[in-house]
Amino acid sequence: MTTWRNSSQTTWLREQDFLGLYRLVVLRARVTGAGILAGSPNLLSLRQCEQRARRFRSVFWSAAAYWHSITCQHLLIDGNKRVGSLAAVEFLRLNGWILVAEQEALKRYSLCLARQGTRTRLATIARWLRAHSRSA
Repeated sequence: MTTWRNSSQTTWLREQDFLGLYRLVVLRARVTGAGILAGSPNLLSLRQCEQRARRFRSVFWSAAAYWHSITCQHLLIDGNKRVGSLAAVEFLRLNGWILVAEQEALKRYSLCLARQGTRTRLATIARWLRAHSRSA
């Protein structure tokens, strides 16, 4: 399976996908007792996040753009790291790739990404995603 494609071959995350991921994170936090502030995601920012992801021809670069935008630009009140990583994983899944990284490795990388913020290059994230994915 190729990592390069044109926009007509790509399945993009929709607004309801983002909202579903956010609800999943909030619900899981409530069940586990983790503190998370529930609120409405900034839908305008989510659309801008998608526009950024659409600029790239590689599924890994697009997934990296989703992850980076949500995590580093704080589109949500809380849960940015979790929703950002889930958005990247879901986008890859929709486009024929499965993330095979251990959950702990995903968590560590997400925390690292959040700490480095906008200094993290998309190429670095895309390489990490490619190294930890396999074709479905």
